Amino acid sequence: MFPGTMRFGFFDHGFHVPEAYRDIGIIFVLRGSAQVSVGNRQPVLGVSDYLAINSYEHFTLEMSEDSLVGGLLLSYDGIRAYLDLAHYDLRCSSGMKNGEVRERIRRRLMQIFSNYGQPSQEEEALAAASFYELLYDLKTNCMVLKSGTRQGEGKARVPAETTIRRYLEEHYQEKITLGDLSRETYFSEAYLSRFIKQRFGKNFGKLLTDIRLLHARQLLGGKDITILHAALESGFADTAALNKAFVSEYQITPSEYRKQAKLQVKDSAGGKEDPSRLDREVRDFFRTEGADFRTEEPQIQRLIADTGHFRRLEPFWTKMINGGRASDLLRADVQMQILHLAREIGFQYVRIWDLWAPEVLIYSGKGNGSYNFSILDAVMAFLYDNHLRPYLELGFKPIQINSDYYRSVYYEERRRPFETIEAFGDCMVEMLQHYEWLYGQSFVESWYLEMWMGVEESDISLYLDNFDEIYLRLKHAFPGIRIGGVGTNRENQSVFEELIHLWSRRVNHPDFISVYIYPFDNGFLREYSENPSDSIWRTEDYTVLFLEKVKRVLEENDFPSCELHVSEWNFTPGSRDMVNDSTFKGAYLVKSLMEMMGRVDAAGYWPGLDLISGYYDTRHLLDGRGGLLSSDNICKPAFYGYAFFSQLDPYLLAQDANIVVTTNRRGSYRIVCHNYCHPEKEYYEYQEHTDTMA
Repeated sequence: MFPGTMRFGFFDHGFHVPEAYRDIGIIFVLRGSAQVSVGNRQPVLGVSDYLAINSYEHFTLEMSEDSLVGGLLLSYDGIRAYLDLAHYDLRCSSGMKNGEVRERIRRRLMQIFSNYGQPSQEEEALAAASFYELLYDLKTNCMVLKSGTRQGEGKARVPAETTIRRYLEEHYQEKITLGDLSRETYFSEAYLSRFIKQRFGKNFGKLLTDIRLLHARQLLGGKDITILHAALESGFADTAALNKAFVSEYQITPSEYRKQAKLQVKDSAGGKEDPSRLDREVRDFFRTEGADFRTEEPQIQRLIADTGHFRRLEPFWTKMINGGRASDLLRADVQMQILHLAREIGFQYVRIWDLWAPEVLIYSGKGNGSYNFSILDAVMAFLYDNHLRPYLELGFKPIQINSDYYRSVYYEERRRPFETIEAFGDCMVEMLQHYEWLYGQSFVESWYLEMWMGVEESDISLYLDNFDEIYLRLKHAFPGIRIGGVGTNRENQSVFEELIHLWSRRVNHPDFISVYIYPFDNGFLREYSENPSDSIWRTEDYTVLFLEKVKRVLEENDFPSCELHVSEWNFTPGSRDMVNDSTFKGAYLVKSLMEMMGRVDAAGYWPGLDLISGYYDTRHLLDGRGGLLSSDNICKPAFYGYAFFSQLDPYLLAQDANIVVTTNRRGSYRIVCHNYCHPEKEYYEYQEHTDTMA
């Protein structure tokens, strides 16, 4: 179909590839399942799953009984005009994060494979179109910098050894010299000769010969061609030159090598090698069960809305934004972005934490009742002047910037300046009275105060005693103020059930319960987990399961009615994950807000801004931080997810898993929908902070 560019292969048994090939391979499971071992990865592929094999990657394929796997071999020389394979590797699999691209590549592969054995010119034309569309998708969505290649000044800076190998790989069939390579690299011949010896452990001539021998072995082992043809295709002058190099390196002639390679292929088939039988099996597959590959139609989802039945839609998503530490809100750029989000989305509250940081200077821990609110005054003045309200997290949460599930870019514990809970209560009362004097009682009583449960407060009774102390002190002075907890974190999530059980039997109950939703579980959803020992939750229904479990725990304990706040939530706890800057995140945000509708009273996406998770390593335009706005004021896909919701009409007509239909009851209808595709297993096999945007 595409001479010299693409070849098919089909397998109904496992095998090991002893040679590392220069060409690019794509494995596609047609029937059954297969496990591919490549490098330190061992993904299991099901029907219609796929995986790209890069140049010179060894791999092993193990298949279940009655499986059928297709292989697509893309010629390095044939596609290098389209893909920069010298500087980039392909990261392409059915576990890709971008669901839209993942499904599009799957359809391209289906169309290409379904052309096998089909004489129709129309089918071949469709497959040809799919091939070039596949190359486009690979180029624009699946290229990652090779290990050792650095990104800078808008393009890749390539190490000298990579340039050398690339040049030899592209010109090994030609008559090239050290002088040719010297002109390409701008190194003197003397320096270049020493450099090659140092970096590759061999001289220029040996390096070039080894590359030519590798290609000769691939030709002899995979094609029915003459020795002369293999010699000329590999860059040798004649069969004598190939024979001499072959015997010197492998102590065997090319003819003997070809015989052994054929025997190895036959042995690896386990006695099942029968090309005609396999060909018939593949053709039968595409005539019967594989027919859908050519006729696949998009699934149509319908939602019927009755315009006579509606209910008020509470815009819980505009309740609050996670603004940052108290010191962050002193920054002009942070204030500007918060105002932009409040104007565009309609946020009412700004969640603030780390009030007791040393730089805020409220209380040093020394003296008796000596407080300084002058720095916090600037924060409160900003909020008050712009018609915003504070949502204060009152704990002593550590300062932590995560790169992925398990690693932190930065971590700093926050000490408690108050020796007793009574001293903490004294400070809180005086602070509220201070702002009552400045802005009035109604402003202070509009606040939300969240009593965060720290790791050190795993003693539930102690946490509840502390809550009682603060609750009684503040409610006595300001009856209308909202005080809640618990702000469950990863470590104490598993004690939530016991906490609610004990809290329900106390006199003082919170005005709201707060929870965090991240894709990890520490036992709270153990009854749903396929692997209880794995704390990372990999299924897309995590948010629904979590909120339904919270609701059930509250109901089973007859917990007094109160608001439920998701004060932090995100797909990933990492702030160096490129998925945060992708279109995937917009679909995720819309999906999550739909799942929270009718289940929560407030939801605070974490973090609201990229600015508050910056560090020494955040030097690029986009670097995987989780905010709605980048540090350069770019509205990211997650922002637009919020923006879509902010344009909904005030009455809900209908809703399902993917669609929300609203009306203003005067003939206007607004609809939000999403095409979220959940990442498959391979996403979780990569550490997030190692992802690189090509």
